[in-house]
Amino acid sequence: MVAAVAIALAGAPARAQQKQEPRPAAKVEAELIGLPIFSADGKRIGKVLAVGTDEDDHPVLVGEIERPLGMVGAELVAIPTDMFVRKTDRIELAITAAEIRSKLSRKEPEP
Repeated sequence: MVAAVAIALAGAPARAQQKQEPRPAAKVEAELIGLPIFSADGKRIGKVLAVGTDEDDHPVLVGEIERPLGMVGAELVAIPTDMFVRKTDRIELAITAAEIRSKLSRKEPEP
């Protein structure tokens, strides 16, 4: 199982929201799924897979972050809402690609 890790190092795994009655906010949130994720320095680093909440019920985006060349697979991360800005055609993070790589490399390995 791939553990989700918060880019802000909150450490809380994300859980995807289950299907509920459609409401205006849910429709807006659903529009985020599939959007590309860019770092603050303009590099495309992944895409939005889901909208969910962390263990403290704070809203997060669940993103799939591409690994550097030569590494297999992608990393699932929980991105707190204060760490990104929604643009028309993408999600833009508040940190650079180098900062993201640094935070992900410090993550503890799965047991």
